[in-house]
Amino acid sequence: MLTNNFAEKEISGMISKLDITNMQLNNSLSKNNSLFELITKHKTILFSINSLKYPELDSLAGKIIIQDLKELTTLKPVNQKINVVLDEFNVFANETIVNLINKSRSFNYQCFLSFQTTNDLKTNNMNLTDTIFGNVSNIVCHNIKDPNTAEYVASVFGTQETEKITHQLD
Repeated sequence: MLTNNFAEKEISGMISKLDITNMQLNNSLSKNNSLFELITKHKTILFSINSLKYPELDSLAGKIIIQDLKELTTLKPVNQKINVVLDEFNVFANETIVNLINKSRSFNYQCFLSFQTTNDLKTNNMNLTDTIFGNVSNIVCHNIKDPNTAEYVASVFGTQETEKITHQLD
């Protein structure tokens, strides 16, 4: 990981929690896994943490991954495109990720965010809904069950006047 430039206090506590679960995660969080090396070799990296089994780890690991992605923007080749897929986006939702998403196009990052409802975009101290929807180019919706989310998405798409012509045949 690219944590060399971080003050120890910024990641204190995270390391010990990661060490505890590292054995359970099959040592996948090791120094042998360099995000920079994997990205420059055009490898696919999947970060998938069972948030039900490791409720504290998912948020902490998410913060470290986002910090690494931010630092990577200054190290990677300028023209290299990087796809960042954040499933269950609410795990990553914080001010840092919003900053990354706001600048993602200039970094050649293509961000794909998935979440269930707009309530997933609300953190303890901020509502990221307008910020996220204001910075995305494409929105894909599937079977929205939450009425508040359905109303919000409908307001984002807007309304369009149409004319319906009918014919009666006798």
